[in-house]
Amino acid sequence: KHAFTMPEGNFAIKSSYLKVNDTLDVFNIKESELGSLSRFGSIGDMDGYTLELRYGLTDDDSIFFDYQRWNIDYAGSTLANNKIELFNRYNIVHDDYAIFNGLAIDVGFINNFAQPLDVTNETLLNSMIKKIKPSSNISIKDGSIVSGDTTFSIYDGNNKKISPYLSIQDLDSKSYYLRVLLAKTISPRNVIDFYTAVKYTDITTNIVLKPSNNSLLNQYIANYDIPDLNRDEMVYSLGLNTATQFSDYIFEFNYEYNRIVRDSHLNAANTSNTIEATFSRIVDKNLILFVGGKILFEQFNTDIPYLYNQYTQTQFDKKYGFAQIGLVYNFEGLK
Repeated sequence: KHAFTMPEGNFAIKSSYLKVNDTLDVFNIKESELGSLSRFGSIGDMDGYTLELRYGLTDDDSIFFDYQRWNIDYAGSTLANNKIELFNRYNIVHDDYAIFNGLAIDVGFINNFAQPLDVTNETLLNSMIKKIKPSSNISIKDGSIVSGDTTFSIYDGNNKKISPYLSIQDLDSKSYYLRVLLAKTISPRNVIDFYTAVKYTDITTNIVLKPSNNSLLNQYIANYDIPDLNRDEMVYSLGLNTATQFSDYIFEFNYEYNRIVRDSHLNAANTSNTIEATFSRIVDKNLILFVGGKILFEQFNTDIPYLYNQYTQTQFDKKYGFAQIGLVYNFEGLK
């Protein structure tokens, strides 16, 4: 997040691979923060990738497009989150002799979405049933439904047992934001950027009991009235980004604080903090290779908005992090 734009006609591609598992968890974040939740299949390993495209429309106007895919072990299944971001950066001030050498505005759009997530782990399933209906005496055991002293099972036409489960569907969030960035060049090889942003997000999420077309199951669960989790939120952000070059190496550090405004019953975790750092090697004037990592101090709060709801909000006090490796290639003078 820098206040400077691409030179006119320059086109850059950035690609990276993301990963976290027990081997790469060098700060012991996943085990120390999430180990106690592993029996619920709550959250675990992740791998993913990003592709970012940048183009200088003019020396003061650039357009950025990012695609990101995270495959996360979540709720005993795999959450495949897709993130698309498109924003335009306009440089209002670029003056080497001013107090701040750069002033820019970003106007952007973000879409996070995923395929339905099926909760089949019975421990987690029963926990979610209790959250949805605290007074319920229904539970799932060995693929059968237990209601008080009654146990019954569901079979298909081939006499194969069907285990009930919850499907979390319509996982989608659309965000619109405005960001203002100020840059200060400390020296020819060191720059610091400050930024603030406001973002509005519209979120859809629904929980559906499966198999939804079974009359016996619907009879027992008819009083459950599972609400949709559709909502919106506002996020106010402050951040700083520093970049320092040593010979052919660049170290970059970013810190961001977010304040989230949600409905009053969703205020269990209304802030988030993230730290990201990368170490890059300049191979030549067009190619950079980098390694780095990111720590999310409140899990995916604000990063994947649809994961936060009235049933999951108490889990967002845990940290999460991942490593990344990638490259940036710049094509000069494309018009």
